[in-house]
Amino acid sequence: MAAERDAKSRALVRAEGLRLAAESAAVRGSDPGLALLLAIEAAIRHPSGLANESLLSALDECRECRTLRGDFSGACFGPQGSTVLTYGGSDGSPPTLWDAQSGRELAHFECSGPVRAVAFSPDGNKVLALESSSNSEAACVARVFDVASANELAGISGIVVSDDYPAAGAFSLGGDTVILPCGDQTAKVFRCGNR
Repeated sequence: MAAERDAKSRALVRAEGLRLAAESAAVRGSDPGLALLLAIEAAIRHPSGLANESLLSALDECRECRTLRGDFSGACFGPQGSTVLTYGGSDGSPPTLWDAQSGRELAHFECSGPVRAVAFSPDGNKVLALESSSNSEAACVARVFDVASANELAGISGIVVSDDYPAAGAFSLGGDTVILPCGDQTAKVFRCGNR
């Protein structure tokens, strides 16, 4: 009785592993990430040649990447992972927002000097750009932009950064405040609401 129950249980696990491997193959072209997860689960439930083939095919499909063209010195993903923000480079390119999936440009955030650092607000609705001032390499202007319209919401001038440390800034969790490290051994906090 117990042996029969064990055999049925193993057959069900095997069938489930085969079903997951087949489902992985079916969605591979349209959703490589899901195909990879299904193939991993198939290999865990019932290691087999079919499960291994599904896993290797899904891994191969997930290696696809996008190329964003431009001269960039930095980039970061938006909080949801659906957008990418690039900046800088030898030509001082302004921050540019890209669709991470298609590689299509979505917006430019106009700055008057070379950008040293960028950051997204936690909700992804604002962008912070720290740009070098035309007056001095150590003096910076922090600009806060609305992502949807690419309009500047706030500008904070007179920020002094040290060349000994990378320029950086960050939003508060609510996205209404930014903190900027300064070259005078301080960090300054600013409200950045709409103008």
